[in-house]
Amino acid sequence: MRFTRPKLSRTIAALAVMAILLGLGFWQLDRLGQKRDLILKIAERAISEPVPAPGFSEPGDIDFEFRRATATGTFRHDLEIPVYAIGPGGAPGYRIYTPLERNSGGVILVNRGWVPTALKGRALRAEGLPPGVVTVVGILRHPGAKARFTPENQPQTNAWFWLDLDLAADARGLENLAYYFIEAAADPDSPGPPRGATSAPYIANNHLGYMLTWFSLALALAVIFAIFHRRKDD
Repeated sequence: MRFTRPKLSRTIAALAVMAILLGLGFWQLDRLGQKRDLILKIAERAISEPVPAPGFSEPGDIDFEFRRATATGTFRHDLEIPVYAIGPGGAPGYRIYTPLERNSGGVILVNRGWVPTALKGRALRAEGLPPGVVTVVGILRHPGAKARFTPENQPQTNAWFWLDLDLAADARGLENLAYYFIEAAADPDSPGPPRGATSAPYIANNHLGYMLTWFSLALALAVIFAIFHRRKDD
């Protein structure tokens, strides 16, 4: 089997596309390793002993994330922030972030769990608003950045679509608000919703499939290029 000599322009274009496909494949290979390390870290920290939550003035450090921690203080249910979120079965609802005024000073937002839209108002779930001093056990989390297509928050109408700590501090008048929040663990003794998360955060790892897709496309391109320039014998 012989091949015709490909045109220079076609060769350059094919090599450029091949480089992009291989680059995306190796990028996903790197992301696969990073995601596996993250999942292992979460699994290890999910069974560790809780540590005292960091102080509000300490600089942000990703190493704090997913650690089990405790904080003691008083909930300010009147200042809670309902952030729109899809719940079980695709039902619309809200994650309830409640400021916890710590006995040691400062304020931490606590994600107390998800409630359906019908229970957004505090008066409809009064039994789930613990009074007095409480101790929260949960996982330290950083709020992350706003997604591209997420709507802007509208604190004046109490419409929240993502957790913006700076805006939350301004809108609720929270001084010395921590740079992280606590995702509260499930409390089976809670008399009402929200009841907190039931397990460690789930982190999807689809990078192996993405990697195989990009490498397969690169291989397909090479095969198509070869077939296109194959010259049949007379």
